[in-house]
Amino acid sequence: MLADDDPQESPLSWLIVALALLIAFAPLPLGSNRPWAVALLAFGSGGLLLVSWVVLLWRGQSPLACLAPARIPLAALAAYAVLVAAQWEGGAEGSWLYSAAPHQTRHYLLRTLVYASVFANVLLIVRSPRDIRLLSIVLVASGGLQALLAIYWLAVGAQYQFMFEDIRHGTQATGTFVNRNHLAGYLCLTLAAGIGLLLGAIDTSAQEPRRWRDHLINLLRFALSPRMALRLLLLVMVIALVLTRSRMGNTAFFSALVVLGTVVAITAPALRGKALVLVASMVVIDVVVVGQWVGLDRVLQRIDRTAIAIEDRRGEETVESRLDPAWYTWPMVQARPVLGWGGGSYFVAFPPFKSPDMVLHQDFFDHAHNDYAEIAADTGLVGLLLLATVVLATLRRAWQLLTVRGQPLATKGAAYAGVMAITCLLLHSLVDFNLQIPANALTCCVLLALVWATRLQRSAAAGVRARPALPAGPGAGASPRPSLASLAGLPDDATAPSAASSQESAGPPQLVSTPAAGGTGTARPAEGS
Repeated sequence: MLADDDPQESPLSWLIVALALLIAFAPLPLGSNRPWAVALLAFGSGGLLLVSWVVLLWRGQSPLACLAPARIPLAALAAYAVLVAAQWEGGAEGSWLYSAAPHQTRHYLLRTLVYASVFANVLLIVRSPRDIRLLSIVLVASGGLQALLAIYWLAVGAQYQFMFEDIRHGTQATGTFVNRNHLAGYLCLTLAAGIGLLLGAIDTSAQEPRRWRDHLINLLRFALSPRMALRLLLLVMVIALVLTRSRMGNTAFFSALVVLGTVVAITAPALRGKALVLVASMVVIDVVVVGQWVGLDRVLQRIDRTAIAIEDRRGEETVESRLDPAWYTWPMVQARPVLGWGGGSYFVAFPPFKSPDMVLHQDFFDHAHNDYAEIAADTGLVGLLLLATVVLATLRRAWQLLTVRGQPLATKGAAYAGVMAITCLLLHSLVDFNLQIPANALTCCVLLALVWATRLQRSAAAGVRARPALPAGPGAGASPRPSLASLAGLPDDATAPSAASSQESAGPPQLVSTPAAGGTGTARPAEGS
């Protein structure tokens, strides 16, 4: 949002560290898919929201003004939380507002408030493109840690007990998650953040090399730069993704890569060649070479065997059997189409609608293995529409960031990451329930919020330009401390923002009129979103 004159000395820098720790903590305790872990997230996110609100007021800034650009997704999330709260406090069975499992609806409400508060925290605390890079680096580091742990535990066949839960790492990588598909979903989200960092670090203003010697020099510079370390970390994360043996997780990731390449080709012609080389290198090196080494053929075998009918519990489930819970969930939706059966009450309300012919999990279904169906069953079509509003508004915002000139590189990188994350989850949610896992849902909210975290900068046009801010104080000319992004070798355009960006960050812009040819131009403030 509004950038500080010296963000390194701001109290908000400590809040960014606290937010980063909260984000990194979420996947560690079994994906936070336990009530006590959600309670810790609620305590951390709620306390951080209160502190950041007070700090902004103490600095004479309006928190509501920081939240205003994202008013549409925030209003949708707030309405969704109000809907779940009304279900929890609803009347008897048969009334409009009703929950089949009030205790579970209360827990569902707590998770919803955590996601909304994390979304708001990002908007209040993230102040500049530098901060966007910081949170993106934290996400990539967290994904890299999950990948390394998953690979190591799978290699040694680790078995242990954590918080009364027996964990066995047998033939698939699960990391700190219980289910391999949830690790795959988390890796897809953090890979999206890393690819956004790489795309945001590509300098389109550099002159294209014309001789083979220039190409070789650029290649050596990249190989020796910290960006190569980031690329290698992404490679490790792809290895872990393949080792999960998750069919839709791998399919969603590589499909999202294709979609992202198409978006880059449409929105950034100057970036098209370099971005396509990046996407092609990920497909060729990560899939063809590394994938064959770590066992991509086993994932393909699982996909191929998906068409085989299940004869017993040891067989591979088919697409039809995976979709059975979702298929029989739609009668639940038809029974209460508007407001649903209550948030988190799916496993209580589903048994009367379950078919006795269902092969897998004949005794118990805790989730629908389809986020669309489960959300519609829990909160009705109204709840599904509210969450769809958040996604569609963010996609529109990302498109604006990618098509309007003058945006910082980090902001465009966040937009690319948001598009890829949304694509991955839209596909993976067809056969799984990643949005019911707090760590994955929270990480998704962070990536979506980063798309809204800085104001939309309009390129100076029509003879209008903003007057650059003057240095304040004798120490203004001193060189700033190096940021984490600069230490990572990524361009830090927050340290030298454009004139329009600086004025929008510091407050009301000071404009001067620039005479046009044959007359006098009129000044107007730069547009914001």
